[in-house]
Amino acid sequence: MRHKCLAIFIFTILGLTITTFISLLEFKAFFQPKTLIKVLDQSNVYENLPKLVENLYGQNKSENLQTKVLVLGIIKSIDPKVVQTQVEKNIPPFFSYLNNQTNTLDVTFDLKGFKTTLEKKLPNILSQEMIKLPTCASGIEMSVSENNGLPSCLPQGTTPTQIQQGTQGSSYTDEIMANIPDTYNLRDLKNVDQKLANLKLIFKIINITYWVSIILSLIMIGLLVLLGRSWWPSILRWVGWGLLLPAGSILILNVFSKALPQIFTGQIANGLDPEIVKFINPMIEAINANSMQLSFIYGGILAGIGLVLIILSYALPHPPEPKPPVKQSPSSPTPTTPNPQATPSPTK
Repeated sequence: MRHKCLAIFIFTILGLTITTFISLLEFKAFFQPKTLIKVLDQSNVYENLPKLVENLYGQNKSENLQTKVLVLGIIKSIDPKVVQTQVEKNIPPFFSYLNNQTNTLDVTFDLKGFKTTLEKKLPNILSQEMIKLPTCASGIEMSVSENNGLPSCLPQGTTPTQIQQGTQGSSYTDEIMANIPDTYNLRDLKNVDQKLANLKLIFKIINITYWVSIILSLIMIGLLVLLGRSWWPSILRWVGWGLLLPAGSILILNVFSKALPQIFTGQIANGLDPEIVKFINPMIEAINANSMQLSFIYGGILAGIGLVLIILSYALPHPPEPKPPVKQSPSSPTPTTPNPQATPSPTK
């Protein structure tokens, strides 16, 4: 190929654009609703959600009776199957909004089933927790100032039956239910559009960069074709290596990335509750497995195309590569052949 320096420069740009294209293609494929739904299902997020809530906000995290009762009620009222249905229903419209496919954020969670279960369980949980309260000091009947209407101690001689009867008619459950809506829409969040604006901008930039990388890659391939038109096998070789090297590098990096979940989990596990680590670790493994799968698919396709082009450049019958013309140095004079007729004969 003529102009090899220019060809090397174009080849380098092609490698960068192909690498960008594969990386962004993986990102876009991973953040498709179908892929995310699969990742969440594989990581057992829904089944482990009650344990996560218990470890983050469990009864040992607060001495406040109201907080204990409410958290225990939430833990026992969470139905993993219902949560999964609600999340999977709302993932597609959420990402349609992030990708600027819709202008309105329409993510709604139905809480009616959760409210019904919580309303049934709260009285029993409240009575069970009140039984654990200490007995009030002599002369003090009951103190409610520290628990938002719930007692912090029980009068002497109070029986569990009395406690249970008192909680069944308590207004505590009604107050809790009144603060929980039947449906919750993310639009109800204050300034939600402003809060998600940066995330929408990131997705927009990624989409633009993705298409720019495709266009630039095609332009670089076209330039390599123009430079190699004098000998067509060089077109296949340069383009083939331009696809194989970046795609192959990504495939090799994916092999080493198998150790990332263990490294990442080991770094964040320090100081965390082991139960929380058990919740995070399957999620990281599911994310890594699906990312690698996407990378192997797209990287493997491009690497395979590049390898085929290289093989064809050698396997197909082709003329020998033309040699560049040898340029003579202007400083070295061209030798002249003497003309015997121009030589004067000696005088006799």
